[in-house]
Amino acid sequence: MMTRLVFATSFLPASASFRPGRLARGLCALALCATPAMAQTLLQHPQARLEVDDLLADWARLPAAQQSLVRTNPGAIRQQADALLVRRVLAERALSEGLANDPLVQRQLQIARERVLSDALLARVDARAVADPKAVEDMARLRYQAQPERFAVPEQVRVRHILLTGDDAEARAQALLAQLRSGALSFEAAAREHSKDPGSAARGGDLGFFGRGRMVAPFEEAAFALQQPGDLAGPVRTDFGVHVLQLVERRPAGRLPFDEVRDTLVQEVERALRNQARTELRDGILKEVTADDAAIANLVEPAPAQ
Repeated sequence: MMTRLVFATSFLPASASFRPGRLARGLCALALCATPAMAQTLLQHPQARLEVDDLLADWARLPAAQQSLVRTNPGAIRQQADALLVRRVLAERALSEGLANDPLVQRQLQIARERVLSDALLARVDARAVADPKAVEDMARLRYQAQPERFAVPEQVRVRHILLTGDDAEARAQALLAQLRSGALSFEAAAREHSKDPGSAARGGDLGFFGRGRMVAPFEEAAFALQQPGDLAGPVRTDFGVHVLQLVERRPAGRLPFDEVRDTLVQEVERALRNQARTELRDGILKEVTADDAAIANLVEPAPAQ
């Protein structure tokens, strides 16, 4: 289990609120967009203005999914731009009123500056930690080999089916089976035309791979009894109606191929490497820290009475 860092909000592990590479992606976006067109003013006020680069810089702090939601919504873009401009105007008014000279405000400004700078450094640390794709891939393969039970899969079958309903469903199923066995009709075409299962009819009745325990008992028993691709079964009655089945493929019990789990494992390795790099950085800093425990104790206030 990776150690969770509790240094400050800006120094959380890569799996926490600061997403790995988020700032790097944002800064990259700024670099890519740093053209004269991007310097255009979005909003103008007598005391301040807001440019495209300001909005891009604010987006850089958001997770990619949230950025996408904002950037595809004109109303959200305008709302965010308005909010940034209002804050900028307020900041200008605060300066004109001398609030920047307030000792508390100065400390808060310093902390805000340090948060931005430390987040930028952490983004660089993250990028360096996973800079070697081959090493990451090799570590992912080692995980795959070391945890075979994690990727074990039971026996599975892939079948197509046709669902029929109504009082004459069984008779119609028998008629379809006769046509299918004679080769007069393809299963996929029959499923598209006759199946009442909206989830699979358009796919020619294909249900994909499934293991035991996924389907109702009569259906599962019939599906797993099929041995060779193309074998047919039916009519099989369930609470949904009457089914005709065709085996597409059997997959014996085994282990998921590495290629199917590669992306997951690579993400795990990258997260572990980033967390390790951050932990080492944090621990190296804290080794040189001396603390005034008495001063810390003086900050503790008694808990409010219940």
